[in-house]
Amino acid sequence: MGEKGNHLEVVRWLNPIYIAPLDPSHATLGTRLRYLRRKAGITITKLATLSGISHNSISRLERAAPSRTNPVILERILQVLGVKFQ
Repeated sequence: MGEKGNHLEVVRWLNPIYIAPLDPSHATLGTRLRYLRRKAGITITKLATLSGISHNSISRLERAAPSRTNPVILERILQVLGVKFQ
């Protein structure tokens, strides 16, 4: 930990975040969303706040995408991540 004024800065060395290369040919929708979110450096909580989609919905999409995904929800998430919906 390093000090900054009266506040302590927490260094994230215990649980580093690794971004594995994405193989689009084998990636599910959830894997792709997680990859894009991590690449943007955004947490699920921050993405939920910025997109207006609940934390649970985003988490559910990343873990196991349902058979039907609402395109409006997907579009709102992708807008925050800076990706065009096609």
